[in-house]
Parts: sequence; structure tokens; C-alpha cells
Amino acid sequence: MGFTLLHEQLVQSPTPDLFSGPVNIKWQKGAPAPVKDVHHTAVLHDGKVYTGGGYESSDRIYIYTLANNSWNPSPINTSYKHFAMTTLNNQLITAGGKDRSNKVTNKIFSLDGDHLKEYTRMITPRCWATAIGHQGTMILVGGEDKNKKLATTELFNSTTRQWYSTGDLPLPRYHLKSVIIHNVLYLLGGYDDNSYFSKAMFTAPLDTLSSNQLKWSSQQDIPFINSAPVSIQGRHLLTVGGYKGHVVTGDIHMFNKVSHSWEVIGQIPSTRSAPAVVSVADNKLVVVGGYDDKYCYTNTVWIGSCEPQ
Repeated sequence: MGFTLLHEQLVQSPTPDLFSGPVNIKWQKGAPAPVKDVHHTAVLHDGKVYTGGGYESSDRIYIYTLANNSWNPSPINTSYKHFAMTTLNNQLITAGGKDRSNKVTNKIFSLDGDHLKEYTRMITPRCWATAIGHQGTMILVGGEDKNKKLATTELFNSTTRQWYSTGDLPLPRYHLKSVIIHNVLYLLGGYDDNSYFSKAMFTAPLDTLSSNQLKWSSQQDIPFINSAPVSIQGRHLLTVGGYKGHVVTGDIHMFNKVSHSWEVIGQIPSTRSAPAVVSVADNKLVVVGGYDDKYCYTNTVWIGSCEPQ
């Protein structure tokens, strides 16, 4: 009986929460990225970090292997620049973008070995959009088409191979960054329809995807513009870097869902704005590129391991 009760107590004990108290983030430099880039996207796929879609990566995707701290010397070439990137059903996906004549496309490609092949086409051509893959559904949000800023959202059901138009964002946005926490999609920052920086944060519950619908709502603004979101442990929303009042910061904020406020939990070693950030393990993140404190593009890579103090 005593063993049974003890066993039940152990099973029912909650997992220790790294972010319930002070956090220490230990940093080390990774191998510098092949290009200096900003407003790009980082995606974890097959144990590697894929980056692309930014100002300087143009029509190429670069691959970073954390295990041996190296970049693949041969980038993947695409036909389009300024594309969105995500994973869907364990496939790397690029969506939209502009060709070399600056024509915006609605084509979506999947990675096949070292090459991209056409996968499907979305309803609306768009560049600088945000792509999110989740449980067999791909979500395309915002972006730009022919200098028109978009608020539209489209869903692709990979089982039925059908596209659906769904709820628009409250306001047009492009360059948004996304993260999913507790089955809720968060969209942060970006630019508004006047090409001004935005601190807005929108959310949509994903339990309505079965009906091919999303409903957006506005939330507490993020602390800095041009900061990059990342999920830690699948339940904590962090933003990395950004700037406020023309001062670039290295602050890392965590969103407190109880008080609906942002709390500083640490800093990256060098200030950054508009980097690409991805979580590569429960408590580890990779920060690639961005603007430095002089607003110059950088290719620096920082790897942070979060530990309780």
C-alpha cells in the first residue's frame, strides 16, 4: 500500500518548471552564418536549423547542423526570394515570395533531397507572409502582394488537399513571426499597412482547425519592435532582442500568462534586432543574425542553454 501511494504521488507530481523562478542562460558562439541577414526565418527540420527568406538570404536556404557546429557549404537554391518557411507532415515547406522580376507568386514547394519541388498553390499570391504547419494543416497569414499589405488568412488541409479562406487578421501585417503554445497560435510584431513597425500580438486558438476556421483576437503588445518569438518547453513564450526608441536591446522577455505582462528573464551577449530564433531542445535556443547596435546586418550565431539559477 505504501509503495502504491508513493508511486501515485510521484506520477502526479508536476514536472519542475524552469521558468517559475530566476533563469540563467549560458551562451556560446556558434559558427557564423554564410550570409548576414535580417527578417529571415529559422525552422527546425530533421535535427537541423534551416534559415532563409530574409533580405540577404535572397533565394537560398542555409542549413546549420548543431551537432558539429557547421553550415552546409552548399545552400539550397529556390526560384523565389522573401518566401515564408515552415514544416508540414515532416516536410520542409517554402510558401510564396517574389521571382527575379519581383512578381509575387502563390507557389508552395517542399524539400525533396537537396531540391525543392512544387507542392501546391495557395489562393492568394504573397511575399513576406507567415507560414505555420500544425497537425496536417498549413496556415498562411498576412504578407504583401503588389505593394498591398494583406490581412487574409488561408488554410491548407493536407489530407483533403483543399484550401480554405478563413478569418482575417484584425489589421494587415507582414513580416510577422509565429509560435504555438498550448494549441494557441501567437503572431507577433511585423509591419503594418503603412510599413511602420508594429508591437501588436494576435492569437487564435487552433482547436477550430477541424472546421477549417480561425478566429483572431488582439493581445498585450510585445515589449520591443523587431523582436523574435520562440517557445521553450512548448509552453513558454519568449521574445529575443528588438529595439525601442532607436536603441537595440539584448533583452529576453517572457510573457506571463497570469498577469498578461512581459518580464525580463535574461539577455543575449550582443544586442540584436530582427534575428531568426528557433528552439532546438526543451531548454535550448539558437539565435541567428539580425541587426547589431549600429543597425548593421550580422551573421553571428548564439546558442543559449536555459538553466535554473
